[in-house]
Amino acid sequence: MIKEIPVNDLKPGMLVVDTGLSWIDRPFVYSSAGRIRSQDQVQRIVDEGYATVFVDSGEPEHSGPSLAKRFAHIPEDRAEAEQRIRAQLRHVPLKKEIETARQIHARVVEFSRGMLHDARLGNPVDMQQAVELSAALVDSVMRNEDALLALKYLKSFDEYTFNHSVNVAVVATVFGKSLGLERADLRRLCQTGVLHDVGKALIPDAILNKPGRLTEDEFEVMRSHPGKGHELLGTVRGADKDILRGVLDHHEKHDGSGYPSGLRGDEISLFGRIIAVADVYDALTSKRVYKAGMPPSKALRIMYGIRETDFAPGMVERFIRCLGIYPIGTLVRLSTGESGVVVQGAPEEPLLPTVRIIFDAKRRPIPPKDMDLAALAREQGMDAPHIATSLEGKNEDPLLPTVDPRVHLL
Repeated sequence: MIKEIPVNDLKPGMLVVDTGLSWIDRPFVYSSAGRIRSQDQVQRIVDEGYATVFVDSGEPEHSGPSLAKRFAHIPEDRAEAEQRIRAQLRHVPLKKEIETARQIHARVVEFSRGMLHDARLGNPVDMQQAVELSAALVDSVMRNEDALLALKYLKSFDEYTFNHSVNVAVVATVFGKSLGLERADLRRLCQTGVLHDVGKALIPDAILNKPGRLTEDEFEVMRSHPGKGHELLGTVRGADKDILRGVLDHHEKHDGSGYPSGLRGDEISLFGRIIAVADVYDALTSKRVYKAGMPPSKALRIMYGIRETDFAPGMVERFIRCLGIYPIGTLVRLSTGESGVVVQGAPEEPLLPTVRIIFDAKRRPIPPKDMDLAALAREQGMDAPHIATSLEGKNEDPLLPTVDPRVHLL
């Protein structure tokens, strides 16, 4: 189990986890991964001013049912929402939707690039284009959400700034869909995701792109970006108030420790709460110049560990149900001994997604083949293959060659 503890509670032998969480949100978290070797090391960490640290106890979550088992059940409210959504738009196979999704993704990335450039020049944001692109993105999610989710893992790190806004919009839209939001609200939520970081255009590059630790003064400047974005978009005639609030609130936290206003609980807008979840998830799972993207299953474990402080009650649990116990891009081992990558979810059977097999039972590479676990379960019953465990890298299975699941998604 991954949990956050005060640095004073560190003890030799504990395993520190690098969560990948932003220093902007958690400036005093010690994140140098590795095992604590001595009490002197603990004292150095305390003396350097760190406040908390994430450790992995190696124990099952809550010493009870596994994370997968606890979130395998789809609650009735979500089932009803899914049924209503399906009635609104026909489901399209992944292979058919993926090319349309590519085109939409590219258009939104280009818009994001131009939006930030225009904002720096003092030009207004083209809200009409944001409306049109968000509508196209929402329609793609409604046809097959896995297409845009898969593309999220294939984008290069060198355009993180632009891809991040698109990824947040996609993840937020998928999440909003699972929560039962109507199409019109999904489009406004999607716009919020696309626009949520526009305020960063007004942050000096020296701070925005600084590779090292920010000073307190620099932190204050960086933390002004939600307010700057809210102010910038507020100058646009007819700007939607819910979108403005979502942009302003996306770094607020349930316990009041967020910014810019230190809002608590229900003081945070619905769009702000949803974007906050999507923002953290994309930050954890996206690859950058200086770090690899975290496996989706590990990112969900991190988010589950901070759910009580950062997010509204039940929000992370619903998000886990939304993406599936094994999100797209998760490396897994099956009961057959074969290993592969989750390439498509199964909303009705979250423990039985479609897996692209890439290693046989002896850990030898094989030509990729897709295995629809839900379909096999219907055909074979209890004898059907199922996921035995998720693999978060070579440390989980030293016999399995190091593999980047992303290259096998499409």
